[in-house]
Amino acid sequence: DAGFSAYILIILVAALVLGWRAALIFLALSILAGLGLAYAEDTGVLPFSPDGPYALWFDHSLNFVIATLLVTFMVTSLNNALKRARRNERNLVKNNNELQTIRTALMAQIRESKQTHEKLETSEMQYKQLLKYAPAGIYEVDFIKDRFTSVNDVMCEYTGYSQDDFLTLSPRDILTKDSKQHFEARLARLAAGEEAPETEEYRVRTKSGQEIWVLINSRFVFDNGQPAKAMVVVHNITERKQTELELEKYRNHLEELVKVRTAKLTELNRQLQGEIQERKQATESLRQRATELETVQQVS
Repeated sequence: DAGFSAYILIILVAALVLGWRAALIFLALSILAGLGLAYAEDTGVLPFSPDGPYALWFDHSLNFVIATLLVTFMVTSLNNALKRARRNERNLVKNNNELQTIRTALMAQIRESKQTHEKLETSEMQYKQLLKYAPAGIYEVDFIKDRFTSVNDVMCEYTGYSQDDFLTLSPRDILTKDSKQHFEARLARLAAGEEAPETEEYRVRTKSGQEIWVLINSRFVFDNGQPAKAMVVVHNITERKQTELELEKYRNHLEELVKVRTAKLTELNRQLQGEIQERKQATESLRQRATELETVQQVS
């Protein structure tokens, strides 16, 4: 039993250290060694076993085979498990490196996204400040929804509407009839792909019903060739237009005065020409009379 246990231990160590091939080799050697001992007992070299040398050898060989197969299966399974563990470890290290790379890239993207977000927030804040404190009216309009989408305080001051009022209005709602027609014609030209000036003048009707003149500068956003949105900068030019109208009235008045004065001068000139002609005729008549008198005196 001690020898059998020693052989099994040797086979187990060989399988663990050298692999299943070494275990099979040691199994074969053990069987051959047992056969040699059985032969020695059978020939009298060694003391004879009461169980019969070859029967004992066969039993031990069978036990060796079974034990070796079990040990080999266990060792093979253990080695496979170790290989899988090492492979999984390598895969884990590889995946960990890949995850680290991905994490580094994600962190860079997060930092870049954060910086972009901060820039967008800064730009949005600057835009809101510009929209709020600009010295001109500014509004945005959505032509698809036909509604104002944003408006600053100056535009509210121009028209008397609140920001909430504006968000319920269409651009057409604040234009006078002639300006509305002009506005529709401009949109039609843009929709047809024609060019339209960025700056134009319109008359706007305020909430109180007063009409004011505005100069607008529009920047359009197109969708499939159609005007979809616009950002508009508005200047109140009512005083300038009133001055222009006063100047136009004064110019027209001066032209009328010039016409009247010219007509009077023309009439005076005609009268003077008539008087001059009459005087010429009178002078000629007096000259002829004087000539006749001289002739009569000479005859006398």
